[in-house]
Amino acid sequence: ALLLVIAVTILVMSYVPVVREKTQGSLRYLLLFALALAPLLLAGWLLESGQAALNSPLIVAMVAAAFAILLAGFPFYIWVYPIVADAPFLVPGLIFGLAQTGTIILIFSLLHANPWLQENSQFQNWLVWSGTGTVLVATLLVFTAAKWRFLWGHLLMLNMGMSLLTLTMPLQAAGNVAILFHLTRFISLLFAGIALS
Repeated sequence: ALLLVIAVTILVMSYVPVVREKTQGSLRYLLLFALALAPLLLAGWLLESGQAALNSPLIVAMVAAAFAILLAGFPFYIWVYPIVADAPFLVPGLIFGLAQTGTIILIFSLLHANPWLQENSQFQNWLVWSGTGTVLVATLLVFTAAKWRFLWGHLLMLNMGMSLLTLTMPLQAAGNVAILFHLTRFISLLFAGIALS
């Protein structure tokens, strides 16, 4: 998790907004990824120190919240559109394609190390509500889109909400579908960025 935040910090340094004064997208991106680190580290500390049981509601809620932040689940999707709104057209492919592929690999390594999470109904419910919330908000925003960037940003948010819902599938199938989701997203964003450029 620490390496992920360091990687995101380096990635934000390469982010040059279209309008120099706008840094809203990159700051939200960095702050929310740093915020996601806190519940992961706290959950690990509580487990290792014996202060919480493996499947306690507190641990499950913290891990689910961290996953929702990293994958733009509801209500943590607020970092997605600002990046698309003020970044050059090819930057979203890097951030939402390659960087998010690294994020989903980290998440699945945690799920493989802790298979009890996938079997926990509270964890499943958190992810379903969070992913469904992002999908519903993004669908509403897509239908009210008046500009290309607005449409592009909220179609991307819709895709991210659906990729969060893949975590509720059986672990092996979820891994294959989520990796495919992220790789096709990278290729799509790359082509769209080239076309819009």
